Amino acid sequence: MGDMRELLLKAGLVSEEQAKKAEEEAQRSARPQGGGARKKGGPGQERGGGGQDRRPPRGERGAAPPRPEPNAALSPKDAKRLLELAQKGRIEGKTRGQRRWYYVSKKGSVPYLELTDELVKELEQGEVAIAETDRGEAWLVTRACAKEIAQLDPSWLR
Repeated sequence: MGDMRELLLKAGLVSEEQAKKAEEEAQRSARPQGGGARKKGGPGQERGGGGQDRRPPRGERGAAPPRPEPNAALSPKDAKRLLELAQKGRIEGKTRGQRRWYYVSKKGSVPYLELTDELVKELEQGEVAIAETDRGEAWLVTRACAKEIAQLDPSWLR
C-alpha cells in the first residue's frame, strides 16, 4: 500500500498541486526554527545568537491563569470557618454523571469531577462552584457559599 498522498490522488480527493503544497508545508513545519548555525554575538549582544526570543512570556502561552495564593494570615478560627462554610453550602445528592469537568488544583495538577449535564451547565453559568479544601478534597458548593468563601480565602475556589 502506498502513502496517503498517492491514495488521495488516486481517489481524486486532492489535486497534484494541493498534494505538493501540503507536503512542502509539512516539511517546513518539521524543520527546526532558527535556520542553521548560531552566530556569535557582537558588541552589546548576548552570546548564543543575539536573536530575540519571539515566544510570549510564560504567563501568556495559554497556561492556566494564576490562582490566588492561600491567605497565610488565616487564623485557625478563619480556617475552621472556611471548612464550615464549604460543608454548609456543599451540594450533595445525585451529582455523579457522564461529563468530566477538569480544574486546576491547589497543587497545580489537573484532576476532574464526573458530573451530570445539569451540574456542568450550572458550573458554566456560575450557579455552582468548586471548593477545594486544604486536604485536596473538591466539593461542589452553591454560589452564595462561594461568595462567602471568596471573602475569606479565594484560593479555595477552583
